[in-house]
Amino acid sequence: MCVSTVALYIINDREWPSHVFEEVIEELPHDFHEKARRFRFWNDRQAFVLGKLLIKKILNDYTNLGLKDVQYTKYGKPFVPDRISFNISHSGKYVICLFSLTKSLLGIDIEKIDSKINISDFKEVLTHQESLKIMNSKDQIEAFYEIWTIKEAGMKADGRGLNIPLKEIYIDSQYVEIETTKWYYRNLFIDKEYKCHLVIDCPEFNVSVKKVKREDLTRRKLLTY
Repeated sequence: MCVSTVALYIINDREWPSHVFEEVIEELPHDFHEKARRFRFWNDRQAFVLGKLLIKKILNDYTNLGLKDVQYTKYGKPFVPDRISFNISHSGKYVICLFSLTKSLLGIDIEKIDSKINISDFKEVLTHQESLKIMNSKDQIEAFYEIWTIKEAGMKADGRGLNIPLKEIYIDSQYVEIETTKWYYRNLFIDKEYKCHLVIDCPEFNVSVKKVKREDLTRRKLLTY
């Protein structure tokens, strides 16, 4: 069976006026208000809110559930039992949510490419083969982010996140292996300055990518200004 997935993304490239932020978070359950305000930087604060609003939109569009129905594993991964699968990632000016109307486990990771990154700082989390692949690549930084986003997406799909040693994740040409489980990955092109990968537990799947307008996420279109 081929599993259909959808990646919704939204641009988060400028700070909202404070009154708009306060109005927007009213679209979320009160439990999230204080969490949103704790973030030091505006882009992280807004990315948190937009991520929750993307999940809310998906639940509202395809189920009779809301954010109050989202549960969390002991590792902190959000889920809705037996109804829908989803995963959030954000970096730079993008917030993206991958979802499927199935029980398939999935993960997504997007990273803004930093041309000044020191790859040697990550040697402890790369296998010998991965280090060689990066070293022999024409574009070492892009090769690093290729590997990094696949690993991150795999850890998120697995659900244990950073509790899985990065060096124990094996990347093949079509799948990533964590312990004895194979996860199948695909590159998503969002922006040439970013690298993005999705991972799913099924070898046959398709993905569609859709940009969401800011006003689509609130009833009162508060993000239009």
